[in-house]
Amino acid sequence: YVTEIAKCHSMTRAAANLFVTQPALSESLNSLERELDFTIFRRSKQGMTLTAAGEKFYEEAQMVLSIIRGWDKFSQVGAEEGGNVNLGFTSVTRNLLPLIETAVENAGGDYHLCCFASGDDTVLADIQQGKFNVGLIGVIPAKYSEYAPFCEKNGWKLDFLFEDPFQVMISTKNPLAQKELLEFDDLKGLTIARYPDPYGSITKAYYRDFFAQDYPCYTHDKDILLEQVARDRAVAVFPWVSVVNHYRVRRGQVKPMSIRNFSLPVHFYIIHPGEEKLTAPERLLVEHIREIPFLERIQADRKSTRLNSSHMLES
Repeated sequence: YVTEIAKCHSMTRAAANLFVTQPALSESLNSLERELDFTIFRRSKQGMTLTAAGEKFYEEAQMVLSIIRGWDKFSQVGAEEGGNVNLGFTSVTRNLLPLIETAVENAGGDYHLCCFASGDDTVLADIQQGKFNVGLIGVIPAKYSEYAPFCEKNGWKLDFLFEDPFQVMISTKNPLAQKELLEFDDLKGLTIARYPDPYGSITKAYYRDFFAQDYPCYTHDKDILLEQVARDRAVAVFPWVSVVNHYRVRRGQVKPMSIRNFSLPVHFYIIHPGEEKLTAPERLLVEHIREIPFLERIQADRKSTRLNSSHMLES
């Protein structure tokens, strides 16, 4: 982060290049300066400039980064012979991991799969910093424009896997759960629960205006949101695949529903630096993920969940 800010002389431009939000980058820098107990950058209207201590820190940071980059040749040799393969995932792709883990286990590859959680707003920066070489992401079409330039700039690949729509999560206690589809008029009397900004930005941008009001408490905990839904205090909006294994959905307490004449799809991708730059185990992992019949599994889960919801509605 420090080297990019020093190169750009701007927090905003550095944040854009690093694919993180400007507040997140600013907080990371402030946290580092507090930990080091000295100021790295001088802030002014002309931009960000290194202090005397910052100049020394920058020089040493460049030396350390150069050494770390030189380690790649050793990790590549070891990885070709087996070892660990790092896979990054986000909150929306977390529920795909059991399918991937099963595919890896059944294939009997000579490597261990290590899964690392990443944020939707930090996954590109995590990849750029080498935390993992293969990522599993889900993005709406409008956000694709944020990922495509990064991949083009760095020579990375986006392999499309499947598409899954957002759904309205509603309590089976609510009479509207008896319907096959929700109408726009149905939504006007409902309260929507969502993540706080910026994590709830998709719900806020694409769904908020359909509903009467926000639930008074924002939370970044999906379990709490779905608890409010199960109690019929609010509804929530999630991609189907991100809730398919949640116990409140599995038990039929919460029913995912579509809105008539409205759909917001999520496109799921593997992101990686191209097969020629992957180690042998990483190439195997990408192949294993490509071969998984995600849509067939999701359709089977949907059928099972509909049956559970029907039983709850009947009771």
